[in-house]
Amino acid sequence: MGFFGMMGGHTDDGDDEAGLTCMISNSRLPENYEPGRFHIFAIGMYVIVKPKTASIFSGLGKHGGTPPIAPDGVELSPDAARLMIVFYCPKSILSPDGNSIPFASLPNGTTMTLGPEITAPLCDVFQISYLYILTYISIFLFQRSGARVMDVTGDCVWSHDGGAVLQQISHLKLMSMGFLQACGFFSEQMPYDVDIDVNMFLGAFSIKVDGQSIRPPSWVQNENNSVMIVPSASTSSTPPSELSTSPPVFNMDDYRRCRQAEALRWIDLQEKRSSIIARLQPTSADEYQKLREAVTSESGPLRRKIKKQTGMKICLYQYVTKHSFTQQPNGLHKIKTTTILPIY
Repeated sequence: MGFFGMMGGHTDDGDDEAGLTCMISNSRLPENYEPGRFHIFAIGMYVIVKPKTASIFSGLGKHGGTPPIAPDGVELSPDAARLMIVFYCPKSILSPDGNSIPFASLPNGTTMTLGPEITAPLCDVFQISYLYILTYISIFLFQRSGARVMDVTGDCVWSHDGGAVLQQISHLKLMSMGFLQACGFFSEQMPYDVDIDVNMFLGAFSIKVDGQSIRPPSWVQNENNSVMIVPSASTSSTPPSELSTSPPVFNMDDYRRCRQAEALRWIDLQEKRSSIIARLQPTSADEYQKLREAVTSESGPLRRKIKKQTGMKICLYQYVTKHSFTQQPNGLHKIKTTTILPIY
């Protein structure tokens, strides 16, 4: 089992401090077999890994297990099998300091990734280069007219693979929120403010389930920048004309504030959980404070920046390469230096 089967135990350093691991035993072993033990070293205990048992723990603390063992002198049963299913919380997905989602296929067969530049509350949306933006514009806007076949990436993406693990409404929620984040990301680069009504945007998407039209739920802002999710009217048996009132406008500024508040609450939970996890190199309080400051900084992530003046400046650059030589014990050593110089 490689790293996970080390006799001295191991730690899952890629797990998030605020999340817990759930390990479920679906083994099929004869009753006279030793099923094995799962050890959690920090608290000095172990669990007998019998079939249909579950262990919930933090993978950041040292843990490990022993295999099932047949009784002495008994021939190993060919039907004996050990099957462990582990659900864990990867930091790269859950932590607010950044994550990437392989979101959809592009027409040229590559993956469109919603990286930290789009999804994380700790990033600066203006750090993306104009060349990157122009590349996407050329892909989406300058396709030839008429019927065309879209190349589908060979990678696993949420757009056409998410339905295998999500309910239809959950798949719709994930995709529509990804569309919203991408639109908000691109609209921030325009030379003037663009207001997006989040609920109107999400309400534009619907799917048919059992003959009924289902739309993503609406967002309503509560106290302390928390969010209340209101189910779509289309999922209710009450006709739209009999609904009381529509939820108030929830725009991208509200969305940012709520995401930042949720990010702060998650960082607080991370620090609280981390304080009770036995680790050789724990995350310091200063590191958690830096995350909070990055979220709340006035010039920090997902804040509107001063818009650039209308117009476009075209700059040309040239590459200048120079070669030099230095004396080394084994002879002359060639050094290549490349400099980018603006022409105008």
